[in-house]
Amino acid sequence: MVNVVAQFQILNKVLETGDYSIIINNNLTKDYFFDYTAEFEYIKNHYEKYNRVPDKLTFKNIFTDFQFTEVTEPDSFLVSELTKQYKAEFLRVQFNEMKSLLESGQSEKAEKLFKNAYDSLSSNNVGITCVDLFQDTSRYDHYLDKTKDKSKYYISTGLPELDQAIGGIDRQNENLVIAARTGIGKTQLLVKMAVEASRQGLNVGFYEGEMSQDKIGARVDTMFGNIQNTSINRGDLFIQKEYEQYIKSLPGMNCTLKVLTSDMLGRYPTVSDLRAFIKKYNLDILFIDQYSLMEDESKYKTKNRYEAIANIAKDIKNLQVLTQIPIISVSQMNRTGSTDENGKKADPNTTQIAGSDMISQYGTTILMLEKQDKVLTIHISKARDGALVDKLKYQIDFNVGTFNYIPVEGDTIATEEDYQSIEDSYSPEKASIEKFEIGSEDMPW
Repeated sequence: MVNVVAQFQILNKVLETGDYSIIINNNLTKDYFFDYTAEFEYIKNHYEKYNRVPDKLTFKNIFTDFQFTEVTEPDSFLVSELTKQYKAEFLRVQFNEMKSLLESGQSEKAEKLFKNAYDSLSSNNVGITCVDLFQDTSRYDHYLDKTKDKSKYYISTGLPELDQAIGGIDRQNENLVIAARTGIGKTQLLVKMAVEASRQGLNVGFYEGEMSQDKIGARVDTMFGNIQNTSINRGDLFIQKEYEQYIKSLPGMNCTLKVLTSDMLGRYPTVSDLRAFIKKYNLDILFIDQYSLMEDESKYKTKNRYEAIANIAKDIKNLQVLTQIPIISVSQMNRTGSTDENGKKADPNTTQIAGSDMISQYGTTILMLEKQDKVLTIHISKARDGALVDKLKYQIDFNVGTFNYIPVEGDTIATEEDYQSIEDSYSPEKASIEKFEIGSEDMPW
């Protein structure tokens, strides 16, 4: 039996003080007062109609069995206890229903009910809190911390120029999407980023929807050890000694890259499968290859592939928010390109992402790829914190895993030496900060 004391205490406190703010400020509804629903609804309706809580005599006239008592506990304690009671009762009802479904052989309905119950509790946040940005200036402390050690906040993509352009991969708030047509190199770039994340000591997870464990392993070996990929796959004898030395060196690398394939599951995964993958192996970052090789499990599940991918995109975004780890995914681009107003070929944009425009809507960073001969162009179509440039070019050789940056005249990408020189030349003691009076003509904008 669920303890319902907090429901009783909150109603008493509201009636005693005449203060309805605990209900409004914490967004409490009748669902939280499952044992006192009628009493709660009466107080709520009275307040909404007359803008005041009913007095105790009026209330007692309707609810003759209700007992008044003094309540001295703080609001925060009462709301915390009420939330525990609500969740316990919610789970009791859901488990009883799931038990009935399982006993009647309706396992799929039971599984769906369980997921919906989990999602409901995960998204249930009692209360609304905010921050006054003119009073809370902790963001400056975070800025200072970033100036000392950016690696605490960002993960390198493995491409220094791309790191400069977008700032790197945000450790807590990144939902990055790589989009390209088939055969351009989106999976190659995904593997490159995964390998570089593992080099940085992260516990890396990688879902592969098409290739086998050995195939994706060969790409990792190419990106990590520059072993010829075609020779690994063909079994060429001349690389055996080099490959053997590389394989023997791996245990001492202290790197982790855990791969989950659709073959291992026996089906395409759902976002819930990936959530379990993250939790079971305590992953620091997840790479997904790709959207079209996943199954929609939302309560709005549809056979329409466009809508299904929209659901998957939303669930992946929710997964990123829930787990607070970066998620890097691959998506197909439409085969047809776009043209400018003069009919000339235009740079790719987010409208060309195949499946659903929800992918670009939920993505924090969108990288779109083009390739001509041995030159890979990365178009930065979306970057939440802005980008220094809109595209980067690399001379690539996927067979040995190399990406060599091609500078473009007039670009703002600095070499590592240039960047370090700028950092070294800055002295906080020499910097002067002018103070301006709010609203004065001296303000710099």
